[in-house]
Amino acid sequence: MPKEIQKKVFELTLAVYRVTDFFPQGEALRRHIREKANDVFGMSSEYSFSLAGGEDSVMILAKIESLKGYLNIARSLRYVKTINLTILEREYDLLAKFFSQELGKRDD
Repeated sequence: MPKEIQKKVFELTLAVYRVTDFFPQGEALRRHIREKANDVFGMSSEYSFSLAGGEDSVMILAKIESLKGYLNIARSLRYVKTINLTILEREYDLLAKFFSQELGKRDD
């Protein structure tokens, strides 16, 4: 995986933590969003070393979709400014695009 993608995933994970810091302390949604972001980070970090082929891309894409669903819930609860969630979604969409392209390469 390109270094710029690895860096983007790292920075995006940190951004998720910063945004969810504004959620109520005991809120389960805070924990769920962070767990999904951690899953995406971990799986992305291991991606280059995997022998699973397209399965990893599919799993990462699934985690991103789940995370975006949680972000939509957070948007409706108005824990943070909508722009913060919109930026996170946009960046995860770009990341999903990368893994979709990777999946296409592995299918060839």
